[in-house]
Amino acid sequence: MKCCPSYATINMYSERITRMKQVEIDQDECIGCGACVELCPDIFAFNDDENKAYVTTPEGGDQDCIDEAIASCPASCISNKEA
Repeated sequence: MKCCPSYATINMYSERITRMKQVEIDQDECIGCGACVELCPDIFAFNDDENKAYVTTPEGGDQDCIDEAIASCPASCISNKEA
């Protein structure tokens, strides 16, 4: 496996390119419900001082868990964009 300057991972056997994604929470939009933290504690944590969730693992992890957190967020403030 090789990596190019645009951070795309190239699988030499299938010629398939997978771009890396980065998980983000828009802090201005977060209402502090904590649903993402309950669903994906390995990716998100809660800041009690600011009463908002934040990302502990921006490079992501379990994609199904991240997708569920995005779908469950009442403020729609979680994104998983290509880096």
